[in-house]
Amino acid sequence: MAEIGTTKYNAGTIDTSVDGDTTDFTATIGKHYVIPYATGTPAANLVITLPATPDIGNAVSYTMTTADATYHVDFVASSINGTAYSSGGSYALIEAGDSVTFRYVDATVGWIVAANSIAGAYGSLSIEGGTTATTFGGSSTDFTNKSQITVFDTDGSSLAMTPVNAQDHLVIRRTGEYQLFATVSFIGGSTDVYSLAFFKNNGVTKLGSRTTRKIGSGATDTGACSVSALETLTAGDTVELFIQNETDTSDCTIQDCVFSAIQI
Repeated sequence: MAEIGTTKYNAGTIDTSVDGDTTDFTATIGKHYVIPYATGTPAANLVITLPATPDIGNAVSYTMTTADATYHVDFVASSINGTAYSSGGSYALIEAGDSVTFRYVDATVGWIVAANSIAGAYGSLSIEGGTTATTFGGSSTDFTNKSQITVFDTDGSSLAMTPVNAQDHLVIRRTGEYQLFATVSFIGGSTDVYSLAFFKNNGVTKLGSRTTRKIGSGATDTGACSVSALETLTAGDTVELFIQNETDTSDCTIQDCVFSAIQI
């Protein structure tokens, strides 16, 4: 007879014997797994497979007590909320304290998320008082001759995301919807028009719309503008900020810039 409701979950035990650092495993119904993921030296994501033949009402839960800066805990199931689910999705455990409980409904719906305390994700990069010129190989209005802004020198606060000022990008660690935002002040060629936009994965795919700013005619005129986008990003994506000169090849100098992403 199928177990219904919370019977199996309430009878669950805390299993601290699972070595969540190095070994993928298939979960057992009715257990709450405490996963000290950062114990040892993780070399890859830990993948947990949800039980394949559960009864209606069965449940299993997980809490990550320590986290790794690079790798995380993934789940694989034939169906979560009616859709096949594989690694890198919304329920990945990335930060210490992330917790999720799955409950089985039926063969059509599969597993559902009965409860979770998974934090969102955010991160930022910044530069203040920059003096390094950004150069262009030509002018363009379609970002054919774009240049990545590569002057960031500070990683801002972050959660479930990795800012890397050495590579001037944000590394997405949790799949989801993100608000991207940047404010930029810069100097450039007299009366030149510059435009900015977000790209992902080293400039391969443009995200959202561009924003433009025309520099004044004064020798030291500073342009200031902001750009934003709302995009779906996947774990492993990188996000960068690019600029182009729409008028000629005059370079520009990014003086101040804050570039951030927040999961919504």
